[in-house]
Amino acid sequence: MVLNLSSQLLAHAQNLINLGLSIIPVRGGSDPRQAKIAAVAWNSYRQRFAAPEELHLWFTIQQHQGIAVVCGRLSRLIVLDFDERAAYERFQQAFPHLSATFTVSSAMRQTPHVYLRTTESIYGLRIAGGELRAEGQYVVTSPTAIGQNAYHVMNTLPIRDITADELQALIAALKPRHTQHSAAHSATASSSDITHLYKEEAPAIGRNNALYKASRRAKHLGWPLDKALDTLTGLHIEQRPNWPHTPETTHQRRTEAAHTIRSAFQKPHSAPKNDSTGLPTSIREKLISAHKTTTSSRLLDALRSAGLTEITEATATAAARCAGIGRQSVLHVLNGKWAQINGKRLLPIVNRKNMLCKATAGVKKRGRTPRVYRVPSDDELYLLLGVPRSQSDPLTIDDLRSAQRYRMALHRSLLERRPGEYARGWLAQRLGVSARTVQRYNRTLQVQVTPVYGYLPLTWANVETLPLAQTRQRVTSGRWLQDSAGKRYPALRPLAYRLLKSAAPLYLRRLPNHYALRLPQPPAVYWRCLRCGARTAQLPARCDCHTRPAITPDPAAAPPRISECIHCGQLCFGEKLVCTTCRHKPMPAPPRITIDKDGKPRFPLRFVKTRLTFAEVKHLVPTDEERADYQGRPRGWLEDGDGQRYPAIQGLAYRLLREHHDVFVVTRDETAATYYAIGVHLLKRGRLRMGLHFLRKAEEVS
Repeated sequence: MVLNLSSQLLAHAQNLINLGLSIIPVRGGSDPRQAKIAAVAWNSYRQRFAAPEELHLWFTIQQHQGIAVVCGRLSRLIVLDFDERAAYERFQQAFPHLSATFTVSSAMRQTPHVYLRTTESIYGLRIAGGELRAEGQYVVTSPTAIGQNAYHVMNTLPIRDITADELQALIAALKPRHTQHSAAHSATASSSDITHLYKEEAPAIGRNNALYKASRRAKHLGWPLDKALDTLTGLHIEQRPNWPHTPETTHQRRTEAAHTIRSAFQKPHSAPKNDSTGLPTSIREKLISAHKTTTSSRLLDALRSAGLTEITEATATAAARCAGIGRQSVLHVLNGKWAQINGKRLLPIVNRKNMLCKATAGVKKRGRTPRVYRVPSDDELYLLLGVPRSQSDPLTIDDLRSAQRYRMALHRSLLERRPGEYARGWLAQRLGVSARTVQRYNRTLQVQVTPVYGYLPLTWANVETLPLAQTRQRVTSGRWLQDSAGKRYPALRPLAYRLLKSAAPLYLRRLPNHYALRLPQPPAVYWRCLRCGARTAQLPARCDCHTRPAITPDPAAAPPRISECIHCGQLCFGEKLVCTTCRHKPMPAPPRITIDKDGKPRFPLRFVKTRLTFAEVKHLVPTDEERADYQGRPRGWLEDGDGQRYPAIQGLAYRLLREHHDVFVVTRDETAATYYAIGVHLLKRGRLRMGLHFLRKAEEVS
């Protein structure tokens, strides 16, 4: 059954790529919350198609049980994901010609996914009764199965191409009717803001308080309860406590998260204090980046603050004068060098000429009729600029009076809304200024800048990632090694080898600074684990994710299960088949191998007795130099016909062969350890079946 499903998925994936659709594997399976998760890092497949070797690896060797299509520019694909059958029927009545296209029915709800092709650049957004999935998103497709239900094709017609006008009319018709300007932006806010809010607040105010705050924020943004439960429950289960806490099971953590989120949603919703009618943040950033100035963005904000929907040159100049924008800049935005973007007008011209009638005598006015411009809506700007939907940071009229004030207000709003770690170059690029200017803004706004350093315990397994001295001239800017005494060394491999023999060094690296406003007591330095991302104010000797569980062998008990994660290299213990560090599935059905306190495999001590001859002495008996390496570790001995034991020395072996008829060499059996090492190596290389074969061979011979 598994082989048939794998071959079916592989054939379907090849057909989709032949149709010009980029595909990725998803987990599939019986759990609806895990089935739609991508099985690989899929961001690169927004720019390229998967190779045939990758398809063979995903569906034949690794045997992923689902397939998804990547939407966006590469595939020229958008998908209308309807959550309600009634919404799809309304779409069919309004656009019967667009409904005649390739359509897939979902597995759980049995609602349609309508596939359409377009050359326009558009990001995903909410629609009435569903969602439009586009750039930066993917959709699960047939024949993926979730439990007993599977995705299946409803309509086998080719994917229909739609024009830009049809796409704009489709978005306008399917726009949620009950939302206003601010509510529409809030309902479509991405989950990354809520996730970031929880991760930032949990170390400061505790994970339960952070969960309640994030849940209230999600309700304010218009999220349904189910979406908040799906997004925040997993984060809350994995979040470590900030202080000593009684150990809790996963079921207890999930129950606690559900109670907290429901209590946050039961509290009456309070009206927003700052209801902004300005431009969304993503549109402001795009206009600044495209025009290399803040004039067009400031003018649109000024027109919106004045409540204008249609303007002339005179009314636009009057509104811009209050924001400190001159007439010449207004003309550049209306008809000059900033009037167009992506080949289309930023402010469309309103044509009110009526060719069916003519004015009577005596009502004509002197001069040319003023040209009327229309202030575009957010939906038009999203489609024109090709940016994702976002919230609007509230700005005052004083923030619009100069380019410097405008940029500082955007910088301040970002840090107030979302404090965190940012690269200084990214902050400068976002505002269209230099990194030195961002530093000046930070001093003016009194931004609390905290340096962040990443750390990673250095072991023999990861030391190979460090560069050699010949390639770096012993200069490692922003990276160094540190021993237990706090002494620093260049991050070079020869020095790391020397430190590993005498100490437990740490690999340290400078990360982007943490920016925030008005923290009560900011720490001097943040330390972030490079493996799990946990952040602390003090440098720990070892993060919890690097600590291997100590298992005391019990001869009466059955040996525990062990598997080594092929993604992060950690050993996973117990009956669970999911890595506790990176949450990936390491391998199916790991063999039972006993582990000692240091986390190394322990095999029963076995010896092999072999008859010795003169020709085999140099091959079976170690020399004096080789024997010096075996101090403290019994590797073998010599034995005569009477059972008398002698040290395993080549000279003594020759003498015993001359004096005795039967001489034997007893050596330690390393077969199980060899099989285990080969199996672990193959698993790290991604060869799951062969690696499991050698691990089971190690279990059999041990």
